[in-house]
Amino acid sequence: MEPLALAVEILVPITKLVDCVCHEGFPYFRSMDQVVHIPVEYRGVEREFEARVQVWRYGHRWFVQVEDVELVFEQDDAGEYRALMPEGYAGKLPDRDLVQAIAGVLDALETL
Repeated sequence: MEPLALAVEILVPITKLVDCVCHEGFPYFRSMDQVVHIPVEYRGVEREFEARVQVWRYGHRWFVQVEDVELVFEQDDAGEYRALMPEGYAGKLPDRDLVQAIAGVLDALETL
């Protein structure tokens, strides 16, 4: 499934399941304690990742558990999501293509 189709499929359930309001087309989450599940198709297999969102007045970022590490996805200057490793993390890096697939779904949410 294309990232935009997945984004459309998950955006409505997310806004109904968590305490949020929509502002300028993006869900504004009132609490970071709520966990959402982001479906991602990767190498022909549908996978689901737990995520939390942190929102402040002018931005937001996603905390997504990928393999054994919690990555932080935030937008770069071009408005596309990039993944950041936790400071001081020295373990095995998650698969790059998988991380890009997750960022693609988050990017697609922004286009709704």
